[in-house]
Amino acid sequence: SKPTGPNDSMGLINWFEREYPNGFYAVTGKRLVEWLYGHTIFAWTTNAIDRRVNSKAKWFAELYQLLWLLIAFLMLLLSSGHPSLFWFIVTGLVYRIYELVLFILYWLFIDRGPVHSVKRSLVSFLFNAVEIVVFFAAAYTARPCYHGFLLALYNSITTFVTIGPRNINEAEADISCMGLISLEVSMAYMLTAIVIGTLASAVVQRRT
Repeated sequence: SKPTGPNDSMGLINWFEREYPNGFYAVTGKRLVEWLYGHTIFAWTTNAIDRRVNSKAKWFAELYQLLWLLIAFLMLLLSSGHPSLFWFIVTGLVYRIYELVLFILYWLFIDRGPVHSVKRSLVSFLFNAVEIVVFFAAAYTARPCYHGFLLALYNSITTFVTIGPRNINEAEADISCMGLISLEVSMAYMLTAIVIGTLASAVVQRRT
């Protein structure tokens, strides 16, 4: 076997320095996020519309968001008394969370431009929050984790706003319900952090 020594160690260190000058996340993470984000329904549709109109169709992001919000409310209305819809609702919810997480990662790792409109971004995050709350309420109702969609909606709102379930004793002791509650708390933390980051970015832009 070949002997190892300081030269081998320095060669490995130099390789890491050459391949990952800005760290693992900035290189590997960026490529992965860019690829995954580019294969979402939102990115694919946005790119197709941008090519059609030969410009950035900013209105489509808002329309896409409103369509998902409408779907969430429709699922909430249909969820009561229809436990068979539970996994259908969860599938839509998980995919929407997947898109939102990828958007956040894309914003962190790839998009280096300034925030175009702080007010527009905050309104967008507000609609995202409402959408998430309604989607979780629909899942809670269809399971059912709470008795009735009004109680499910109330507990979904309080879980999101307080970043924790208001009264865990009201929920069914079911692994699916506990998993949904934990996931909603995680999304509340994430969206709150993004709102704080957006406001901080706006303050920095005004000072520079």
